Amino acid sequence: MRDLRHLVLQVADGPVRCREGQFVGLQFPTAPEAGGAMFSIASARDGETPGQDDLALLVKHADDDTDESTHLRAQLLSALKAGDELALSGPYGDAFLPAVGPAPMLMIATGTGIAPMRAVVQQLVREPRAGERLLVFGARSPNEAAYVDELTQLPPETTQLRFAWSRQPDQRRRYVHDEIRAAAAPILRLLADPSLSVCLCGVPAMEVEAERALSEVCEAAQLDWAGIRAQLQQRGALHVQTY
Repeated sequence: MRDLRHLVLQVADGPVRCREGQFVGLQFPTAPEAGGAMFSIASARDGETPGQDDLALLVKHADDDTDESTHLRAQLLSALKAGDELALSGPYGDAFLPAVGPAPMLMIATGTGIAPMRAVVQQLVREPRAGERLLVFGARSPNEAAYVDELTQLPPETTQLRFAWSRQPDQRRRYVHDEIRAAAAPILRLLADPSLSVCLCGVPAMEVEAERALSEVCEAAQLDWAGIRAQLQQRGALHVQTY
């Protein structure tokens, strides 16, 4: 099992002015040999707890094939306790949520890529916005996925949810690209909305397969995903974070 940990950081120098979809850099002052790493912010713009000058991150243990510094960072993060200090930089990157107005969104995530999507839906609960939204989230199983209970308790108007579990016992493996194809009707409705934002976050292979599935959905409806993608990118409404 790939252990995940939800970290809440208290910011010593006041609030971090961040937007949903951005990320921050972390370094360990007591272990400079660990280097630094970037993490997507998993909480809304006013923090995990409004008024507390904090923010949330989702981190996981390193995979077996990662380098020594990555393993060391994972060990240090897992050993953190209240009162330990980290050096924080940023935030960096673009916001996923439009600044104003309706916020129709197609969100596709795998693994820890759910972190910025969690920030988005947390903000939408605090400040509801018009627009249809669909979140497709894939992981090995519900037990190895973050925020599943929280997501399933969202007010229904916040977003539609589709889960893809690839390692559920006694079930056929299902991936986000399978759910994209199965959700063709709502996805086509979203793609027809001129104010749509599309957000993908996870491993590079997910991005490739998700875009292939979107292309197939569009082709079946006599639409051109490449052209739609270019328009999204031109107006800053296509957000891709892979790692």
